[in-house]
Amino acid sequence: MLDTLPRQTLFEEVSRHAYGIQERRGHLFSSKNALRLDERQGATARVARFRFPDIVVADVVSTGHQVDVTEVTHSTLLLPLHGLLTTETKVGRTRLPSGNIALFPPNQRITRVETHSAHSPYWSIVLLFAPSLLSQALQREGMKAGDAETLSRSEIRIDPKSKPQAVEFLHLIQSVHSEIARGAPSFKKQSHRLRWQDILFSKIADMLIASDDVRLGPAHGTGRSYLHVSRALEYIHENYATIVNVSEIAEATGVATRTLELAFKQVMGVGPSRALATVRLDAAHRHLTSGEYSSVTDIAFACGINHLSRFAQSYRSKYGDLPSKRLLG
Repeated sequence: MLDTLPRQTLFEEVSRHAYGIQERRGHLFSSKNALRLDERQGATARVARFRFPDIVVADVVSTGHQVDVTEVTHSTLLLPLHGLLTTETKVGRTRLPSGNIALFPPNQRITRVETHSAHSPYWSIVLLFAPSLLSQALQREGMKAGDAETLSRSEIRIDPKSKPQAVEFLHLIQSVHSEIARGAPSFKKQSHRLRWQDILFSKIADMLIASDDVRLGPAHGTGRSYLHVSRALEYIHENYATIVNVSEIAEATGVATRTLELAFKQVMGVGPSRALATVRLDAAHRHLTSGEYSSVTDIAFACGINHLSRFAQSYRSKYGDLPSKRLLG
């Protein structure tokens, strides 16, 4: 069995799995994903997370599992540190040995993790963030806007060997992980989290720019559906608080509503209304933990959420608490 999280840690447990048993306080990705443990005695898995304002750092420990992931709004940076991770997307299959790094834009994928031995469980650090924020970080490091947008929505695999920027990032994120795990008091301060978030985005951008020889290409090719979804997600992230309906998103994207619906189904497996709801839920979570507001109702309305009871249910499903409890700390 996996050890429980230390009392002082700043990671919060999202889910714990054992053979035939599942304890879930929320879910890591934007959609609920069925995690299937290896069918053997003693099989276990645990997912925990820590949130900077705009980056989620997750800790995943497992004796072996498979999970079908649908991530609607965030890019995923995978860093397996012990064991082997294999993913399958529309681009193809990617094998990530320990110490390798992979970036995935919002997509659907099948992920399989394996241990090297029965005595050494799989362990990885996972980062989630909006592709638009990665694009901005790339542009701050000197990349042209069009190239930054393409790179931020590409599938990428990096082998840190002979790539000092990747090695530097690996050391940095493991150091940050250790500070979060031990409950470093400075990481409880919003100002400190913001500074570290800027550092992480800068180092990720440096790593990706220096590793341009390992790009696997846009996650769904350069077809029209991918471009429609990319533009729609950018508009959603910038205007989620005021968007009235899907027709508005389609108009801003320059396509018919039906065309946008079909594009999202083809690329993401869900509709644009689901993507909008996910972005709003994430924004509400940021506000609930920032101390800017004193009312759940004010936060909901500020994020464009009008159905408070539905909001409470969705929030509890993803984050494990009611919004009112989270607001009170």
